[in-house]
Amino acid sequence: MDRLTSMAVFAKVLERRSFSGAAREMGVSQATVSKHVQTLEAWLGTQLLVRTTRRVAPTPAGEGFYARCQRILADVADARPDEPGGALRGRVRLACPAGFVAACLGTALGRVVAENPQLSVDAILTETPPDPIAGGFDAVVVLGAMGGAGVAAGAGSGLISRDLAILRLVLCAAPSYVARRGRPETPEDLMRHDCLNGIVPDPALWRFTAGGGGEEESVAVGGRLASRSAVLLRDAAIVGAGVLLVPARLVREDLAAGRLERLMPAYTPLPAVLTAVYPADRHLSARLQTTLAALAEALAPESDGGVAG
Repeated sequence: MDRLTSMAVFAKVLERRSFSGAAREMGVSQATVSKHVQTLEAWLGTQLLVRTTRRVAPTPAGEGFYARCQRILADVADARPDEPGGALRGRVRLACPAGFVAACLGTALGRVVAENPQLSVDAILTETPPDPIAGGFDAVVVLGAMGGAGVAAGAGSGLISRDLAILRLVLCAAPSYVARRGRPETPEDLMRHDCLNGIVPDPALWRFTAGGGGEEESVAVGGRLASRSAVLLRDAAIVGAGVLLVPARLVREDLAAGRLERLMPAYTPLPAVLTAVYPADRHLSARLQTTLAALAEALAPESDGGVAG
């Protein structure tokens, strides 16, 4: 059997968690799918999948081989010439910060697939940035503090980083919270407030500059509600649960409608950086370039709609 086809079949089985589902999608019999997987297991000398009455699951060897298959299949797709008109084909596999992508990146990724009918994007939401090489990702999108990404990149790391956007942050709370707990005026005041943690680069240490260009001030914050979900914390802030430090674009409409209000106008939160990290040993494919460019465009400062950080 063609080994490349067998890899594609194996990957489809794992993605669908079903031999029958993979067979239907690929237009072949279930027996053919099983034969492809058996051929790979014989070639590798190890079991790749475990079948139960309800689902198919990978063995540890199967998980590692799946990541390699993803990279090999992506490289093969890159070798095919683009169609007339610049249409892209194949799959882009991204790891994205769970608390941010659903709220900010969905529109950009949706436009990419809408404009390229033969292109697929897998956006895997993660709590911590995985290794792009070990995980078989085309790129890992990292939300980090100014001055560095959450995945080591540089000489000797095998990784390259590309900044996609500098994200302005805003400190805010609901009018009901301010009425109940008072209005913080300095970073030190935040130590006496309930702070909603989890979505900025360092959730426990919030950083500000006085007047936007003064000396940096940091404050260790705490609170009774923490989450990696930006939507969850925004909704909690709206009902008065605490003080929120968040990318400005996520609360633009809430600020305009008065559901939230800005705090500490004399201090500017240090911005965050959204960075893409990808393996250095692979050329930057046209489909990955297009996807990253769409993310950068969607997150450009002018798309904030006039929100100031």
